[in-house]
Amino acid sequence: MLAKKHKLPIAQFLKKRGRMRKTGYFLCRIFPAEKNHSRFGLILGGRVYKKAVERNRGRRMIYGWFRDNEPQLPAGDYLVTALPALSRLTKEEMIKALKNAVSF
Repeated sequence: MLAKKHKLPIAQFLKKRGRMRKTGYFLCRIFPAEKNHSRFGLILGGRVYKKAVERNRGRRMIYGWFRDNEPQLPAGDYLVTALPALSRLTKEEMIKALKNAVSF
């Protein structure tokens, strides 16, 4: 999991406008950094994975990728929404799609 300082309070950012990039698997919104480090929020709903076990596994994989790659990312607040097509991907394909969505 992520350290608390790297978690984005999603409710505060749902209505805000930021740079947006949509791929077939993710919708990524990037906002100017409010802190001196990057923060990351993830929305992964029941439409993507029906079972909670699968949703939690997906969250852990995505949060793990962000934790490992946070130093290489430009400072900002990242809000990533997973789209239903994500459920068809393998772990490697998911990580590749996430890299593509987050890099502008």
